[in-house]
Amino acid sequence: MNFNFLTSLFKKKNTLSSYTDSLLVKDIKELHNHDNYLVYSDVTIYHHNDSFFIPLLLLDLKRGIYIFEDKSWSFQDLASASISKASKVDSSENTLSYENTHIFLKRKFNELIHNDGVEIFNYLIMENLQKSEYNQLDLPTKEILPQDKIIFHDESKDDIIKKLELASDEKTDLPSIEKIMGTLLIQNLILDNKQEYFCSDEQRAFIDSPLQEKTIISAKYNSGKTITILLKAILEKLRDNNKRIIIIQNTTLACDKLKQRLIETIEKAIISLDPTSIEIITPLELLNRHLSKIKKDPLFHQIKIDEKLMAKSFNIADLILCDDIELIDNSFKDYLLHIQKNASLIIMQIEDTQNEASFQFTTDFIDKDREIYKKQVNPYAKTMQLIDSLLKSYKAKDILVVCDDDTKNKLGEDLEHFIKDETILFNSSEHIIYQNSNGLQLVSFSQIASLRTKIAIILDTHKATKAQLEYAINLSTEKTYILYDQDNENITYIDSKYQYLKD
Repeated sequence: MNFNFLTSLFKKKNTLSSYTDSLLVKDIKELHNHDNYLVYSDVTIYHHNDSFFIPLLLLDLKRGIYIFEDKSWSFQDLASASISKASKVDSSENTLSYENTHIFLKRKFNELIHNDGVEIFNYLIMENLQKSEYNQLDLPTKEILPQDKIIFHDESKDDIIKKLELASDEKTDLPSIEKIMGTLLIQNLILDNKQEYFCSDEQRAFIDSPLQEKTIISAKYNSGKTITILLKAILEKLRDNNKRIIIIQNTTLACDKLKQRLIETIEKAIISLDPTSIEIITPLELLNRHLSKIKKDPLFHQIKIDEKLMAKSFNIADLILCDDIELIDNSFKDYLLHIQKNASLIIMQIEDTQNEASFQFTTDFIDKDREIYKKQVNPYAKTMQLIDSLLKSYKAKDILVVCDDDTKNKLGEDLEHFIKDETILFNSSEHIIYQNSNGLQLVSFSQIASLRTKIAIILDTHKATKAQLEYAINLSTEKTYILYDQDNENITYIDSKYQYLKD
C-alpha cells in the first residue's frame, strides 16, 4: 500500500462532521467545568451569510480555544503509508487541517471585538492509535503528525489535561466567556440592558436541541426565559431561512420590547437575518388572523376561543413559541396544541404541574438581597403613605403599582394631587412609542408581562390569579410590598412559597 493520504488531506477544505462519542471524546466532554474548562460539542458559528460547524471545542479560560478533529487512522494505516511533507508546510503547527476554521474564527473575533480574540490550538483524537504504536512510526510521519498534538487511545483524562496545558502558559488577561463564546455563538448570548451574559448549560441544551412536535419548558421567574425563546427562534431561522416562526407575547408592549431585543441581537451578531421574518405577536393577533380566515368577527380585548377555531386547521407557522402561558387564558394552550399538531410548538411556563416539561431552567437571576414585605393594612392608604416615603429615596419611574383596573383609575386621580411627579396609567396593550416610562406607573394585573422595576407595590391580591400575583411579586429588583386587608387564598398560597416574606 503506497499512498500519500496525510498531506493531501491536510490541504483539503475542512469538512468536519458530528462525532460519535468514542471513549476519548467522552473523556474530553467530561472535562466540562474542570479547572476552567468548558466543552462545547456540535457548535455552529454564524457570521454574515456564512456558517461553520465545529464538532468539538474546548475553552480553557486561562489559555484559549482547543479544537479537536477525530481520526480513525490505525497503526497499520499510518505504517503502510508513504509520507512526504508538502513543500509549503514548514512547521508542524501548519500540518493540521484547521486553516479554514482559524480564518473563520479570527474574522468573527476581529469584526465583533476588534482583535484576534484568543489563541487557537489544534488536536487530533486518534481512538485507534496507542502511544507505543506511535513510537514505531518513521520520522516523516511523526513530523506530519506531531506527538504533542495527538490524543492517543491509551491516554487517561489526566494525560489529556497535561497535554492540553503544554500548549501554552497560563494567561491572566484573556477575555471573559461572554467575549469569547458569546462572540462565536451569538445564538447563546443574552443581551440585557447593555449587559452580556452567556447562556447557562440548561438554556443552551434547549436552544441547541432539535425541534419536536411539542416542547414544554418549565422555568423560574427571572431565569432568562423570554430571551432564551428568542435565541431559539433566531437559531432555527439561521438553520432554515424558509421556516415560518411566530413568538407569542402576552401584550403589545411585551412584543415591542422583544422586537427591540431581536434587532439588538442581530446587529450584535453581524448575521444576515431579517428581523421581520420572525413574527412577534399577541394571542389576540393570532386568534384574529384565524377568525378572519373563517370569516368571523375579530376580538378586541378578551381572549375567547370560538368552537369553530377548534374545528378548523390553521397552518400559520412551522414553529410557534409561546411565552408566559400562565398569564394567558387556559383555553389558549389547548388552541395552540390544536393548530400546531402538524408543526412545532414550544411553550414556556413557570411550573410543571403535570410533569410534562422537556427542559427546566432551575437558575434565576434574582438579586438575593431583594426585600419582600407583606403587610396586613388598609392597602389604599398604605400605598399613598409608601409612595410618599419612597419618593424621598427613589425616582418616580422606579416605582410600579400593580392592582385591578378600578383601583388603578382611582389611584391615578388621587396621586395627581398628592405627589409632584407625573402618574401614568400604564397600558401594555399600547405600543412602546406611545408609552411614557418617566413617571410613577400604575398597571393592572393583566398588563404586567415583561415589565421590570426597582420597587413594586401590589394591591388587590384577591382579584389576581395565583400566576398573576406571583409574576407581580417578581417584577422588582430591589423591593416588593404586598398589601392586603384580609387573608385570602392567594395570600396563603404565596406564604407557602415565599418563606422570606417580612410582616
